[in-house]
Amino acid sequence: MTPTSSLRRSHSRLHTMWIGNVRNLPFEDQLRATAAVGLDELSMTPLDFDRNIARGLSARDMRNMAKDSGVSLPILDPLASWAPHWTSGVSDPSWMQFLGYAPDDFFRIAAELEASTMTVIGTFAAGHVPIAQVTESFAAIVDKAAIHGLHCVLEFIPIWGIGDLATAWHIVRTVNRSNSGLAFDFWHYIRGGPDDSLLRSIPGDKISYVQVTDAEARLPANRSLFDDCLFHRLPPGEGGLSINHLLEILKNIGGLQRVGPEVFSAALDKMSADAIAEALRTPYWEALATAGISA
Repeated sequence: MTPTSSLRRSHSRLHTMWIGNVRNLPFEDQLRATAAVGLDELSMTPLDFDRNIARGLSARDMRNMAKDSGVSLPILDPLASWAPHWTSGVSDPSWMQFLGYAPDDFFRIAAELEASTMTVIGTFAAGHVPIAQVTESFAAIVDKAAIHGLHCVLEFIPIWGIGDLATAWHIVRTVNRSNSGLAFDFWHYIRGGPDDSLLRSIPGDKISYVQVTDAEARLPANRSLFDDCLFHRLPPGEGGLSINHLLEILKNIGGLQRVGPEVFSAALDKMSADAIAEALRTPYWEALATAGISA
């Protein structure tokens, strides 16, 4: 059974609709799908924000529409331009529309949305920037985030320079700021090289949010990591990833403060809001229940 809004709000854990699930829908349908799955909040990208503005919606309109749907908009995701040589891993110029926001523009949008949390990613090519330089730049953006009242979350992505949990955790641990933490995406973790011993050693409060997804157990030989990440994910339990195992580890370390499905999928891209909600609702809540995590 999908929890009601009042029941969801009574628990400290937050459940997030990552906007990648609903990336092809207009904003009002993104909100409808979020509420229909039984989730508390919808993440936002700077590009989606600007597209909504171009449609005639103000930031106030977005906040009010979300509130009317029983949903909040606390997360702005992602910022790439904080890192040195951040364009070195971006081979397709069309991606600059999505990634090319300067920090000042990003912080302006976060303020207009009244967001509380931001994600940063490292889109520089693997091996292109010394880890010490990346760490120094991360410390600077975390400190700037603090000035803007934002919690700053580092996401590791195996197609780029911060490619695994070990690298991301080294950066976050070295910077050691109270307003910083890690994003933990199941696909990124497994495709980037899982290390369960390391995961168990990380304080749960440093895992700021968890993105639950499934995929084929092994990357097909004829498919790139990039395509697998963005177009071939599956709802939890419909692939071969160790969903239950990871949820249990995260539960045991107290790392499930904020959790939600993130299914980048060409199949979902063709669906309506109601169909996406139907595709995600039962797999997501059943995955949590199987791991002994109450809704």
